[in-house]
Amino acid sequence: MLSIVFTEDSFRIDHTEAALTEDEKAFRDAFPKDRYQALFSLGLHPAEKGEGSGFSFLRALSARYLKALTSLPDLEMARERIFVDLSEEDYEALSRQIPFGIGTEYISRAWLSLQFMRLTQAFARAIRAYEGSVQLFLSEKSQNLRVPERVFFHLVENKNEGEEPFAFLATYSTRDAEGRVAHMPLSYALEEYKQDREHLLVLLSCLGKVSEVSPLLASFVESGEMFHPLRLSAEEAWDFLKAVPDIEGCGVICRVPNWWKRHDSSVSMQVSLGEEKPSLFGFDSLVSMKPQLVFNGVPLTEAEIRDLLLQTEGLAQLKGKWVEIDHERLRSLLAQMQKYDGSLTFLEALKLESGMANAADADVDVGPLITNGAWLSELLKGLRQPSSPACG
Repeated sequence: MLSIVFTEDSFRIDHTEAALTEDEKAFRDAFPKDRYQALFSLGLHPAEKGEGSGFSFLRALSARYLKALTSLPDLEMARERIFVDLSEEDYEALSRQIPFGIGTEYISRAWLSLQFMRLTQAFARAIRAYEGSVQLFLSEKSQNLRVPERVFFHLVENKNEGEEPFAFLATYSTRDAEGRVAHMPLSYALEEYKQDREHLLVLLSCLGKVSEVSPLLASFVESGEMFHPLRLSAEEAWDFLKAVPDIEGCGVICRVPNWWKRHDSSVSMQVSLGEEKPSLFGFDSLVSMKPQLVFNGVPLTEAEIRDLLLQTEGLAQLKGKWVEIDHERLRSLLAQMQKYDGSLTFLEALKLESGMANAADADVDVGPLITNGAWLSELLKGLRQPSSPACG
């Protein structure tokens, strides 16, 4: 096992024990020459049985970085001038994986951002010395790494446009007169490459791929509308949004509204456990469960949900925000409200609060967000911090 020590601005190998995994051996051997080149390569492979927790965390850090790097639409053109930022999603995911170990108290947002910067510097050094394309460079390291296409799609809200409340635009990355990477409407490519049909066909080849996964986009390509700004109805926008995972699977990055990316467009359920103190306290004491349907953080009544069920599936306005109407999901939530409306024992509440009950409940497609009510929150705080005054 390879023991990792985290320092104020980096990490080092503390010592090695017998029976190192193959990746630990490779990392140990590459570390003295360039620790960040070693770290860059670490995320290319899945975890191995028997590796140390600190080493596993470095692997997770590297994998997150590689995913962010290969999600940049300008990667092929920018090469060593690329910038890879630590996203909120990456920060939260890595924060949950911080192990117990020497120096882990240094691992913060700033520390993680610094590692992303140094990994970018390592990538820049390597690609600067590489004569081939970025795609070829990455493919030589792993067949699973792919550079995004230069074409990408934008969907934005088009305020006050009546029956066409969304706008769609296809763009591509190119270089301006000063050599800087710029994003231009796809129609400009027809002019830029009018004397270079081969390059134009390479650039537009991804449109054939996305046409296979999205009938809506296939119609845009066939009619030539793909080369112009378009107004979309809510139904068309919903068709596009549902296909985003498949479209991005073709290498075309989609820029969509934040509420869709954050899943704020979905109705969900929250269950509050132990809002009030039970009359008798013990593991068998009954703790109240209060389910509530919410949309974008705003509580909904059961009547409002039933009104949504009367509407056609797709996107609709609710409380001034776009909501996705999915009849099957809404019916499931209504059924769950009855299931979670009542009480359970304190021991069962502890299991549910820890996520054990949710993981075991295979019949629930959309698990509720479990929150602690006022009494249970104070009780658990006291249990986790024994020095705090006991909760009566």
